[in-house]
Amino acid sequence: MRIGIIGAAIAMLGVAAPASARWHGTEWGMTKAQVRAAIKAPLAAGDAGTRYAITGADEPSDDVLKGRVVVLGQAMDAVLGFDAAGKLFAVELYVVEPAGCDALLARLRKIYGSRGGYGYMGDSAPQSRWFDWTDPAGSTRIHFLGNGWTPPSASGGDGSFQGCSVGLSRTKPQPASDW
Repeated sequence: MRIGIIGAAIAMLGVAAPASARWHGTEWGMTKAQVRAAIKAPLAAGDAGTRYAITGADEPSDDVLKGRVVVLGQAMDAVLGFDAAGKLFAVELYVVEPAGCDALLARLRKIYGSRGGYGYMGDSAPQSRWFDWTDPAGSTRIHFLGNGWTPPSASGGDGSFQGCSVGLSRTKPQPASDW
């Protein structure tokens, strides 16, 4: 199915606008019914009793909607997470064809640059690489996780990923500081 929610939701992939949950009339904090009504596309409920760890989110979600979406011509499996109060707080997109991971990361880095965090997991190839950004408004965390990265080398590594995902999550307000 083709859902415009994610394409517009992560404007970060298409234009240099801030990422947010304001996609096709949706916002962070909406209920599943409100999200379904706003995007007017079928989404399946997650598997009962399963906790979904959404990349970049502070906590997993027991309550999700799932579906296949197309963003910039790439098929992605989307998981939309709802908190204990039933409010939308996170979205994760898994790139179906790993060949699209490099282009996705390049697009994110072009838009968000080097600010934010980045790192590697694993001492030998293949490795996982992650990048973290917060949108300019400070309301959405963007987290790229690339798996199976092999550094370019004479031994055959080509510097590409075997899979990747992008997580979007509502940032939590920080408590006021006494200092």
